[in-house]
Amino acid sequence: AEALAGAAAVALPHLLAAGYVRAEERFAAGVEREFFGPAAAAPEGPPPVVMLTDTYVELNGVAGTMRRLAAYASARPSCGMRVLSCGAGTPPTPGHLDLPPVADLPVPAYGDGSWRLGVPSAIDLLDAVEASGARVVHAATPGPLGLAGLLVARTLGLPFVATHHTELARYVLELTGDRLAAGVADRAVRWFHGQAERVYAPTLATTEGLVRAGVAPERVARFTRGADIEAFSPEHAGRSMRRRLGGDRVTVVLYVGRLSREKGVLRLAEAYRRAVALRPRLRLAVVGDGPARGEMARALEGAPHRFLGPLRGAELAAAYASADVFCLPSATETFGQVVVEAGASGLPAVVVDRGGAAELVEHGRSGLVVDADDAGALAAAFALLHDDPALRARLGEAARRLAAARPSWDEVFDDLLAGYPSVVAGRAPGVPRRPARRTAA
Repeated sequence: AEALAGAAAVALPHLLAAGYVRAEERFAAGVEREFFGPAAAAPEGPPPVVMLTDTYVELNGVAGTMRRLAAYASARPSCGMRVLSCGAGTPPTPGHLDLPPVADLPVPAYGDGSWRLGVPSAIDLLDAVEASGARVVHAATPGPLGLAGLLVARTLGLPFVATHHTELARYVLELTGDRLAAGVADRAVRWFHGQAERVYAPTLATTEGLVRAGVAPERVARFTRGADIEAFSPEHAGRSMRRRLGGDRVTVVLYVGRLSREKGVLRLAEAYRRAVALRPRLRLAVVGDGPARGEMARALEGAPHRFLGPLRGAELAAAYASADVFCLPSATETFGQVVVEAGASGLPAVVVDRGGAAELVEHGRSGLVVDADDAGALAAAFALLHDDPALRARLGEAARRLAAARPSWDEVFDDLLAGYPSVVAGRAPGVPRRPARRTAA
């Protein structure tokens, strides 16, 4: 809090001056319209936008989406999008600019000292926004950079929009067990969303949660996630990766994600211990890292399992394709990109019935959806899929078809850009364009 307040205090004179100049520009434009009529219509196309994210290089769904968006924008300089981060330490590209932090903060209650939130200089951010010619400020996260973006948007009189990527209050409750702290986090996020002209949500469950939290339905728009059925495919299976996961003549259950309490990893460990006690040829393979790794390892003592650490690129694709079953036990997901990646790889998924991931699985067709609070139901799902290879194959094929029917990442970002003109015009988002459906290769 002190770092944020100090950064704001230093920047205040600069912000006041910038706000005054922008107000004078608007006044002059009004006088020009009054005497000479409206200016010539601007060329059609999306307005310039800055996307602000407090996570960029980390291994999580938000950071992955932001890296893909930056790559998309770099390949299309005329699209007007630029992703801004703070403290990521990455070189600039046409689609991404990393601002130097004036301070960094630990992620509250997370317990991982390696993940720090960069506090930007409001002056640097203001300069970057003005240099980009942005007409919309979009905050992907409600951290220091997102808050600074709100301040800059208000200073410059620009529309401010936000994406609801993370169930922050649920995370706080899972990590701390403190209902008071979770309530404070919930109120803070509600306030942040209340400042936005539009709030983007990735799933129907998230949309409904925003509306219940007080966001007017007409202010909510869909910003879903894409599928890459070439990067993730059954064709990437390999014998060496299979040996790393657990070997032959076993049924490998794969988890990919952050190892933290809010992801349900301790529930996964309990369910797996129950299942492997009755099905000794089950194996659990865990991809990822996080503050709960030690706790999860202790919970799995005596049960056969493998920790592979974080994997990226071809190794990650091979891990998906070389496993038999995927599990995401998290009840706090706003989306669950790993479920799409697993499905594209031909894996049936076992997910819980709370959160956005449940919308990505058709129960009994492409995977299984179980009670979020019942480790026994999760164990029974593992046993069922272990016992019936034909069922696993049918569910995996359907999961691949569902992933192939999703929009590509380019289509997702095309739709996002297509919605910004209505933000500038002050209109409700309306119904998103339905992307073309594709068939599996």
